Amino acid sequence: MKSYTEALWRIPPPGSGCHPTLLGVANLGAKAGLEPNQIVADIRSAIPSGRRRVSNREIQDAVAKAVRECDQDRRGEYHGSRIDRRELARRQRAEEASRERTKRIINAIPAADPADLWERSPVRLTDDPRDDAQLLLRGLFRSVERVWAGDTFEKHPPATRGEWVERWSAGEDLPPFIILNPLTGEQAETGAGTLSYRCDATVAAYRFALVEFDDLAIDQQAGRVVWLIDNGFDVAAVVHSGGKSLHAWLRVNAVDAEAWQRDVRDQLFPRLFIPLGADPACKNPARLTRLPGAVRANGQEQRLLYSDPRGRRHSEV
Repeated sequence: MKSYTEALWRIPPPGSGCHPTLLGVANLGAKAGLEPNQIVADIRSAIPSGRRRVSNREIQDAVAKAVRECDQDRRGEYHGSRIDRRELARRQRAEEASRERTKRIINAIPAADPADLWERSPVRLTDDPRDDAQLLLRGLFRSVERVWAGDTFEKHPPATRGEWVERWSAGEDLPPFIILNPLTGEQAETGAGTLSYRCDATVAAYRFALVEFDDLAIDQQAGRVVWLIDNGFDVAAVVHSGGKSLHAWLRVNAVDAEAWQRDVRDQLFPRLFIPLGADPACKNPARLTRLPGAVRANGQEQRLLYSDPRGRRHSEV
């Protein structure tokens, strides 16, 4: 699995050798036992910007070929072994039953008013959006941890939580985005082979995963976040984007990159969050998300709706 993760990070930009690497990455995902849709989503989100856009069909074709070849190898392993074939069939039935159970649970989740999240927040939030950014940082990051905040294409190094709070208290404008996990403060190589302060390889603590539901109505999004909270998932914060979506910070506390791959990318997203309607592109630990308190270009405020810095274990679905 580690080699699959590393291969994703090392996909070159389109036009610079991207196409020949897709099948190799897909082969590693198929051999790791990942679902084809997950491999497609992983590759789609890992491909850096380049001189052309890689089509979904190009990725799907590479994954389909990898899965076919992997299935042929597995059929050869199971050939002549009735016990192994029965075990494989049993596992497939169990996985299908689990997917159906998850689907029934999701379909039964009621909608909710986003104001319900405000009322449920363990930390009492204020009506002043200028308080939101500091409440978020003080609750979820340690003073000496390095946090990146800025606009989409800015490349500056991260600052400590204490430095950000001092600058904002002095009246500096709030930037629109924040990376939801603390960073090392050092540069590291991106999947495109360039150096960056704000890529997955610079994550210092794999504390939070971002779950957002852009394609659902806002009351459906709120209902799903309320359901996560009610079922024991550790929702640390919820931010209204100032547009059409809610961004939930889920505390996962993965111990390292390999644990993130195993527990977040391979388990939580394909088995629960994506079926819930979450954006599959949010699976990386250095994900940009909206900083509460900032004002968008259209004048809409990004607001903190829920804050729980305490932490608790999540349940299994």
